[in-house]
Amino acid sequence: MSEAGYGRQPIDWADRNVAKNARPPHPRKREPDPPTPDQAARLLNLVWAEDEEFGLYLWTAFTTGARRGEVSALRENRFDFVRQQVRLTHGFPQFTRYSAACDQATTELADLIKARIG
Repeated sequence: MSEAGYGRQPIDWADRNVAKNARPPHPRKREPDPPTPDQAARLLNLVWAEDEEFGLYLWTAFTTGARRGEVSALRENRFDFVRQQVRLTHGFPQFTRYSAACDQATTELADLIKARIG
């Protein structure tokens, strides 16, 4: 096999496994840089004035300590308004954890937005 593709370019076969000596890149160690309480409060106030649903999203993220994917996966049925809990899942469905960080104010806000949306 000496030609490949439409351009009829000759194939340059390697006489050894070039990947054998390859090393994976060094992973960058990321240091978390969360907002200060003042920055978080300012951000929440600005967002809440513009969009209450996104404000509730951020508030839930801040108060539960959930990961980005966990908060993105939240749906209405994950909020337990009676027990004031929000069910957070990560990875496969068998890895489910509960968070009691859903306080009375969060429950009332979620219920209000749920009623407003329909």
